[in-house]
Amino acid sequence: MLSHFDMEKHRAVLSVGQVCADLITLCDEYPEEDAQVRVETQYWQRGGNAGNVAEVLSHLGTQAEFFGTFPNVKKMRPAILGGAAAAKFCLSELDRAGVDYSHIARKQCEDFPSSSILLSDKTGTRTIAHYRGPLDELTISDFSVLDFKEYSWIHFEGRGNVETIASAIEMASTSTASMSPTERTKLSVELELARHDDLMHSCKSVDLVVVSRYFAKHRGFRTAIECVEGMKTFLKPRAEIVCSWGEAGAACATNIIGDKAVLIPATKPEKVADTLGAGDTFQAALIHARLHDLSLENSVKYACKVASKKISARGYNAVKGMGL
Repeated sequence: MLSHFDMEKHRAVLSVGQVCADLITLCDEYPEEDAQVRVETQYWQRGGNAGNVAEVLSHLGTQAEFFGTFPNVKKMRPAILGGAAAAKFCLSELDRAGVDYSHIARKQCEDFPSSSILLSDKTGTRTIAHYRGPLDELTISDFSVLDFKEYSWIHFEGRGNVETIASAIEMASTSTASMSPTERTKLSVELELARHDDLMHSCKSVDLVVVSRYFAKHRGFRTAIECVEGMKTFLKPRAEIVCSWGEAGAACATNIIGDKAVLIPATKPEKVADTLGAGDTFQAALIHARLHDLSLENSVKYACKVASKKISARGYNAVKGMGL
């Protein structure tokens, strides 16, 4: 387990993206269409890729801050689902996890993003119906409150506001370029969905690109190795790329001459209890390990191990204290 000294060694990691409220319904197995079934339990959980990454980072011992848009709770409708109660719950969950959110961009909005999730107890798989609602995405002006140099790492969740994300990446890259190589803020971006195509030109400005299996298949790649080798040309020199491929593991490489993609096998979980947020957990663990100077290959091995631990239990508490 990391000591207090280790936790203070690095400046905080900023996780940029979204949080939302997840209503999780645990079923014995996924119900057939038009069926009426009893469920084992229902519970609330704070969700959203960037929020998940921040929470896992905090559990692993790295200071984390969430940055995204958030409603003015006092002006929200008093509904439980998608209203003020859900928004307050998400802030309390960030507090519980020790995640800072002091720079969030407050927006006037009555509704809060929420997801209805069916979780199969038999397989651990999840089916998500997400309601984004009218909450605005981040604009480039929202980033003006940040001093990018204050962070050791900034991770950008791929979202629909790709132009803003691309501009923010460029802004962060430019403002931190004068820092010494050992102190310079590292930048990473997640390419998860087909609509993130327009973020590919931003790969030239980041230190790490994390590609999902879904995005890789959208680009025509059949394996993680094929994806990493095919996308290295989009990176700046010495930048790193990782492509996660679920139970097949993850491939990685550095954009230097002669470096070939390596496939790291997935760590088999003790049981499959909950796959929700496994990819976010993987990314958080990867960043945590790279911050602590593990090699890229060993960082991916560690990320696979942490993601496996998360899959074996519901929520994210199971990864607390997983040392490097």
